[in-house]
Amino acid sequence: WRVESRVTSHEVTMNSWVKESVPAELSPAAVVVALERDLLMSSMSRPAGSAAPIAPSAVPEKAGPGARAAAEVVALVRRGHYLAALRCPEARALLLGPRAEADAAPASADASGAAAAADFYASIASNVAAASAAASARGGVEPAAHELLVLAVGVAALNAFHQVNVTGPDLPNAPACPAAPAASKSASADKSASEWNKHALARLAVDGEDLVGKCRLPQYLLLASALLVDRCATRTEALVQAEVTGATLA
Repeated sequence: WRVESRVTSHEVTMNSWVKESVPAELSPAAVVVALERDLLMSSMSRPAGSAAPIAPSAVPEKAGPGARAAAEVVALVRRGHYLAALRCPEARALLLGPRAEADAAPASADASGAAAAADFYASIASNVAAASAAASARGGVEPAAHELLVLAVGVAALNAFHQVNVTGPDLPNAPACPAAPAASKSASADKSASEWNKHALARLAVDGEDLVGKCRLPQYLLLASALLVDRCATRTEALVQAEVTGATLA
């Protein structure tokens, strides 16, 4: 991160989550919890860039690669730079797998048709699952750091959608696909984006009810739903196997 900070022996002045702490003395688990707290306490009401940045010295080397990757995305989200968070190498590696390149578009992002869109978002789910398995194999706090990275990327996608459709300001340079590095201006790309958006809208329908009104960047909401809702739903079903949808405490 390109930041400037003042670190004393008693506090880190640019971060609320490490007050009265020496970053080098924080355990890896404490770093992950602190980053999660910082992400969840971020606010869309602040002007973009107004939040204090996270300094590299606040995430010690011993925290591990997973925590440092998550911190890169958290640092951008908390400052309101949602597109940058989705475009950073850590987020793209999560979504596109180990062959992702920071300056390259997803291989199928220009393909047209609902089938191509379905295949692409299915591949994102597979890539996230593979990254989760790899983090579990590494052990320690890496599984928790991976989940924090997924959370941060999902929040970035959700906040970008919310900013464009509700709060403003507009994001005129946002690509239709949240995993793309930049918006494309070609006619074929516009056609593909339209078809992929239709796929996203269809996927976001609930119990036959479509999204009400016109919304922009629906693929961002689809990605957020996949990372923040669908993954949790799968785990909940595994934990709660009985049918409880009709249960009541009344």
